[in-house]
Amino acid sequence: MGEAGRSAGAGLLAGAVALAVLTALPWSDRAGTGWEVWAGFGVAAGACLLLFHTCGPRGRAGQGRAGVRRWAGALALLAAAVAAVTFPADSLEAFAPAEGLVVPSRAAVRLWVCVAATALGALFLALAGAPAGPRPPRRSPAGPLAGALPVLVAGALVGPALFPAERHTVAAGAPPAGDAVAWEWEPPGRVAVREVLSGPYGPLVLLGDGAVALDGASGGTVWTYRRPHPGTGGGGVGSWGDAMEVWSGGGRVHLAERSEEPAAVLDAVTGARLAGRFPGREAVRAAAEERLEEGRRIWRRAVEEPPGCHRGPGREVAGVLVGLVGCADGFDDLGVLVVDGVRARFSLVGVDPDRGRELWRREWEGSRPSFTPVAAVQGDPLVVLEAGDGEPPVGLDPATGEEVLPFPGEEPSRPPDALLQADTAGLVAVFETGDGGLLVRRSAPDGGIVSRWRPEGAAFDGAVLAAAAVTPDAVFLPVYEGGGREPGAPVRVLRLADGGAVDDLGVHPAVDVLAGPGWAVAVLGDGYGPTGLRSLAG
Repeated sequence: MGEAGRSAGAGLLAGAVALAVLTALPWSDRAGTGWEVWAGFGVAAGACLLLFHTCGPRGRAGQGRAGVRRWAGALALLAAAVAAVTFPADSLEAFAPAEGLVVPSRAAVRLWVCVAATALGALFLALAGAPAGPRPPRRSPAGPLAGALPVLVAGALVGPALFPAERHTVAAGAPPAGDAVAWEWEPPGRVAVREVLSGPYGPLVLLGDGAVALDGASGGTVWTYRRPHPGTGGGGVGSWGDAMEVWSGGGRVHLAERSEEPAAVLDAVTGARLAGRFPGREAVRAAAEERLEEGRRIWRRAVEEPPGCHRGPGREVAGVLVGLVGCADGFDDLGVLVVDGVRARFSLVGVDPDRGRELWRREWEGSRPSFTPVAAVQGDPLVVLEAGDGEPPVGLDPATGEEVLPFPGEEPSRPPDALLQADTAGLVAVFETGDGGLLVRRSAPDGGIVSRWRPEGAAFDGAVLAAAAVTPDAVFLPVYEGGGREPGAPVRVLRLADGGAVDDLGVHPAVDVLAGPGWAVAVLGDGYGPTGLRSLAG
C-alpha cells in the first residue's frame, strides 16, 4: 500500500481514538457496562498505542517498521474478532434477533464504529510496505485526514441516520381492496404494545413509543409514527417502554410524556400530525369526570323527585341525559328496591343537558327494571330498557324515548343474558341454554330474526363475550379451549356467519378479537397484555 496506505491507516486509528474519547465523555449517552463495552474501549486503547508508535519519533524516522507491522497485524485480527462478536444487533431494530429486546444506544453503535475503524486502520498499517528510499518521504496531511474524517463523520451520523427524532410515515390513501390473506405481526424491536383498537382499515396498535395502523386484510402498514427511544436521548435505557403515554379518542391518537401536554397528536385515519394545542390525558380525564358530575346535577335539577320516590343518577347517551325514577314504599336510602313482590312506579326520563329541560318520559309498573347504554357497533346508539317481570327488552331512541329496536318474541322469549350489539342496525343477543350451552341470535331492526347459531360443544361460561367482534355479515366469538381462563389462555375462535353457518378459525392464545368489513384478527397476548396480531383469514 505504500506511504498513502500508511497515512490512511494512521488517520483511521486517529479517528477511532477521537470517537472513543467522545463516546466516553460524561454528557454522551451511555454505551452500557457489559464486557463488550470494555472490549471496545480496550481495542481503542490498543489503537492509541499503535498510533503513538507509528507517529512517534521512531515511527517518523522510519525505525521499527517491521515491529509496528507485526503489532498492527495482531491488532487488526483482534479488532476484527471483537467487531464480529460485539456487533450491536440489540441496538438496531433492523438487526435485532426475533426473540430479543431492542435497547437502542447511539454510544454502543459509535463504539462499534471505533472497533471497526481500528481493524481497518491496523490492517492498512500491517500491509504498508517499507519506504522506497533510505529516508522516509515527507508526509502530506491529506492521508491522515482521508482516514480520520470518515470515522468522525460516521460517528456524527449515527444519531440522525439510525436514531431519528421521529419515524413518521403518512397514509398515501386507503389500502387497495383485495381478499384477506393469512398474516402475523409482532411489534418492531419487541417494543411494548399498550393497546390494540379497531382502526379505519384494520388494527390500530398503540405502542410504548408511538402507534402503527395496519391494513386488516393484508397486514401491511398504513401509517406509522414512533418517537425516539429514551435510551437515545437524555432519558436513559431504564425508562424504555414507560416514557410515553399513548391513547386514542375522538378520531385522534395522542402521544405525550407522562402527564404532560401531548408531544404529538395524529389523525387516526391518515397518521398526519395535527396542528394546535391539545390537553393532556389527565386533563381529558378530569374534564370527563367533571362532565359526568355536571350531567348528574343537571338531570337531578330537571327531574322532580315526589315524596316516596328516588332518582337514580343520569347517564349521557348520544348527547342526552337518561336516568330512572322509582316510586314505592320499598326503597332504602340508596334507592334500592329491597322488598320483593312490591310493584313500583318507574319512569325513564331523558333530559337535554344544554337546556336542562326534560325531553321525554316513559312510565310503567314493575319490580326489577334496568336500562343499559349499549355501545353502537354499526348504527346509532340506543338505550336498552328491561322493564322487569320477564318483559322483553326494548331499544329506545335516546333523543325521543321512542321504541326503535324491538327484541324478537320467538324462543327464547326471555331477556338475553348478554348483548353483543344493540343499535339502529340490529341486535345480536346471547342466551345460556338449559344444558349450559350457548345460543346466539341476530335480528334486524324490525325485529325479524336473521340468523340463529348454537355452536356445538361451546359452553356459555366458556365464551369470552367481552372479546367478541361483530361485523355486518358475521360474529367472531372466542371460546376458551380447555380449563384455562386467564388472559392469553388458548381460545377457539368461531365465525358465526349469516345463515347459521359456524366456521372454526382455530385455536389462538388471544386476549381479544377485532374485526371489520373484510378482515378479522386475533390479538395475541398473555397476562401482561397484547404481544402481537394474527389474521383469522383462511
